[in-house]
Amino acid sequence: MNIWITFLGGSGGSTVEAVLRKCTDLKTINKDKVKFKDYKKDLADSGARTSHGFKKQWHPDSKEALQNPKPLWISEDNIFTPIVPGAGWSGSEVLTYIKETYNDTNMFYLGPDNGSEEFAAITLSKTGLKQYIQDLTNVNEHNMHRWSNGELDKWELREYLSLSWMSWWTPQMKETSNTAKQLGFTCYDTKYIFENMKKVILDIIDKIGCKVIDKTMLDEITSNWQQGQDTIWQKWENYVKYKDTIDGKANHDVHLFDEVGLEAMIQYQLRERGIELKCYNLNDFPTSGRITEFYD
Repeated sequence: MNIWITFLGGSGGSTVEAVLRKCTDLKTINKDKVKFKDYKKDLADSGARTSHGFKKQWHPDSKEALQNPKPLWISEDNIFTPIVPGAGWSGSEVLTYIKETYNDTNMFYLGPDNGSEEFAAITLSKTGLKQYIQDLTNVNEHNMHRWSNGELDKWELREYLSLSWMSWWTPQMKETSNTAKQLGFTCYDTKYIFENMKKVILDIIDKIGCKVIDKTMLDEITSNWQQGQDTIWQKWENYVKYKDTIDGKANHDVHLFDEVGLEAMIQYQLRERGIELKCYNLNDFPTSGRITEFYD
């Protein structure tokens, strides 16, 4: 049996795979070879907020990787975790290729739905700063070298992202979710996953038809993962408060964690409202209480 956990980076797909392989009766590849590289250290370092230390069976992240399967080992039950979208392909193209090529029974999609595209954009920061920035600058049609042949200053990167990222992101995320539903993937919304990780995993287990054989570890992984999302929720809360302030719905004075992705999202929101920023050399982004000082 093949199980496809296709997911947007940051939406918990790696943790779902880890639990399925460690805590159920699925006949997966040798469980000793797929444990966390250092389980206790992973918990200590990150509160199991990701499962990046878990050696995945097949985790294609590009069109080329998806078309040239190289899974680590093969067993009676296999769990594949393609990233959606993949470099070179939109999310809809990735899902369509998987469905048309394999058409397996157990096919899942973890990504934004029901207006949670902005929340899902924030969860991308879980992939680590270097990968996060690479994801943001590579998943759109614009050529960053039009801006500079060297490394961009923070204000330039923010301006670039604010012009090119969110205008692409939201419609493609909606299209991907619609495609997943049309193709028959079982779908779980990113925000719902963050609120109910254990419930989502148990639902996936039920749909696959396997059984939990290590409830203690399942509880430990899901509990630590859930508790490890505090930073994401704090970023989301500040982002919402910032938006409410620029819309005149509230009067908060919050920061954006010095995170260029969040700042670019707010700059995009301002531009959508007809407001341009005096952004030249604005490497230190103002709090929501001071943002009006920088309106052009």
